[in-house]
Amino acid sequence: MLLIWFLPWRFQTNDDELMMWLVSGAYTGETESYAVFIHPLLSWVFSKLYTVFPEIRWYPLAWFSVLYLSYVSLLKIIFDRRASFATVHVLVVVLFCLLVHFAFFLQFTIVAGFASLAGFSFLLRKENNSDLFINRILPFIGLLIAICIRVEAVILVGLG
Repeated sequence: MLLIWFLPWRFQTNDDELMMWLVSGAYTGETESYAVFIHPLLSWVFSKLYTVFPEIRWYPLAWFSVLYLSYVSLLKIIFDRRASFATVHVLVVVLFCLLVHFAFFLQFTIVAGFASLAGFSFLLRKENNSDLFINRILPFIGLLIAICIRVEAVILVGLG
């Protein structure tokens, strides 16, 4: 993910670019606390982060972070399953390819879908681990973040 951050990645659609300009203040000269498609609380947090540390690109950094944490969560689920060596490694390669593709072509709806897939997968797995935070609270935090990014993506992944 760090390597991709320094390569010429781009947003998949121009609405992400415009929302980043709004919350960062690049569009109007002042940080805007309401970006059109994401939850107002999340866009408010972005605008405050850009106000305090304007040199950091918070908007794409958040999407990279959510993608990475979702990827790590899905990897944990894959490795915890009792599947054959070949099955596990094929799933890991497919998941890695998805991560790289999603990181090179950032899109907030895809980030929300990937995060909700990780959250729902964690909640639905049949793990008998006693760690309440990792097994129950963390997936809900991931789903809450995904809902703030794009609620429609969470609903579609949940229905799927």
